[in-house]
Amino acid sequence: MIRPGKIVRASTIEDIPERKLTVKDKVFVLLSQNEYTTNEIALKLNISDRMIREAIMQLKRVYNIKETRCRCGHSPIYTVKK
Repeated sequence: MIRPGKIVRASTIEDIPERKLTVKDKVFVLLSQNEYTTNEIALKLNISDRMIREAIMQLKRVYNIKETRCRCGHSPIYTVKK
């Protein structure tokens, strides 16, 4: 179970404190900055696509993660609703 208080609030990756971060923390910080696909997040964080997808599914349950499709309708693009 994800607890909302456990997610790190930061505006950039550099603002995150030096502690062991979960994949959910890293994904949430990236999505709060801009819109990304799972592949872009995986390349940026050097984490597997599967772990990114699992983190996004868990974040969708707690936070308003908005999913839109690219213009061809294939890839989902994720961002945090404001």
